[in-house]
Formats: sequence, structure tokens, C-alpha cells
Amino acid sequence: MALTEHLLDEIYYYFLLRNSHEQGLSAIANMLDANAGAIIIVEDGTPSMATTYNIAMDSFSRYQADLHRQDPIHPLIQAGKGPVIHLLANSDSREYERSDYYQYMHKPSDIHDVLCLDIHLPDKTIGISLTRPKGEMFLGKDVELAKEILPHLNRAFRLLSVKRSEGADHQGWRDRFGFTDKETAIVELIHKGKSYAEICSMLSISNNTIKWHLKNVFQKTSVNKLAALIAKTGKYD
Repeated sequence: MALTEHLLDEIYYYFLLRNSHEQGLSAIANMLDANAGAIIIVEDGTPSMATTYNIAMDSFSRYQADLHRQDPIHPLIQAGKGPVIHLLANSDSREYERSDYYQYMHKPSDIHDVLCLDIHLPDKTIGISLTRPKGEMFLGKDVELAKEILPHLNRAFRLLSVKRSEGADHQGWRDRFGFTDKETAIVELIHKGKSYAEICSMLSISNNTIKWHLKNVFQKTSVNKLAALIAKTGKYD
């Protein structure tokens, strides 16, 4: 599957506008034909499974309790195998299958291969792990697609974590694109991860009005997709 503008819109829409990690994870799992997945956040050296997709509840609980210490992805990250880490391409599959981690974490959820996208933020590391069952190993084309997806995930998570109210280049947007004050406010709130409903409430405008303003914004920036708008007006790479 090629990374189309529609798929990019899903990434930005779910992770940035909706701030829904569950729906964002599900969308990426569909992109990579994965049977399960998880978003793991590492802060102060301690990983925790923040969001899951088709992971058995018992496995989730055991990961949080103690199995996170045995996660085979972490040594590969430390060894510099990232930012896209393919488990079976870098591990002995027989040794992996004998491990407690596989028996108690992966096997109950029909997981055998893992592709992890490693995202580094100033205050945390986020790992998005996608999985496949035994006999359906990730291929080189899947790794390449993950590499195309990763910069956009980096941007979406970074925009979520950065308070743009102090750093947004309002005058630059006006000078470059000719935004009105209302258009500038809408674009700033989009970059801050607000949903359309939240923007309407905060700016006291209707859904039809925000659509009209966004139509003008798209025309002024010469784009027609949300992902492209974020990329063109964003100041964080």
C-alpha cells in the first residue's frame, strides 16, 4: 500500500485533531495490514502501554506489571536498529519463541512478528508497535511504508506536545498566505490539536462557518488536504 494523501489525513486527523490514539493506532494497523498493535510511552526510562489494538487484556496487565522489562524491542532500539525496528529481521526466532515474553505477551494475542516505529520527543519516547501472526512476517515493502509514515507521526506527536500559543508564527502566516485574523486563529488551534467542534466552541462559530474559513485557507495555501495544510504551515519537523 502506498502512502496516499488520504492515509496522511487519517494520521493527522486521529492523532492531532481528534487526539484519539486508539483510532490513530487502528488506522496505522490497517495501513500496514497488522492484526494487533500498541502505543508504548517511555518516560524516565519506564515503559507503559498507553493504548492497545486487539491485545489480550491479560497480556496488557502482565506487560504493565513486569513483562515490559523483557520487551525484545527495547534492546534493538538501544543498539541503534531504529527508528523503524523489525523484530524477526533482527532476532533469533527460536530463542524469541522460547522466551517468557513471547509465551505470555505475544502468543495469547496471536502475535509473532513486530514492526515498531520509534518516536523521540523532548520529554518522552513513543513506540508504535504493529504486529502480525505466525506465518505472516512483515516484508521489506512494509518497512519502507513504515519509514514513510514515521515523519508524519513525529510531526503530529510533536505538535501535540508543543504549546504553540507562544511560538506560533502568526505574522508569518499573514504575510505569506494573507490569512485573516479568524483564519489565523483556526490554523493555530488546528496545530494545537483541537477538534473542529472544539474550535467552533472556542471561537463561537458554526460548523458551516469553520468549513467556509478552511476552504479559504486551503485556497490561500494552495493545498486541499488537512495533512498538507499542517505540513505547509507547521514550523516543527
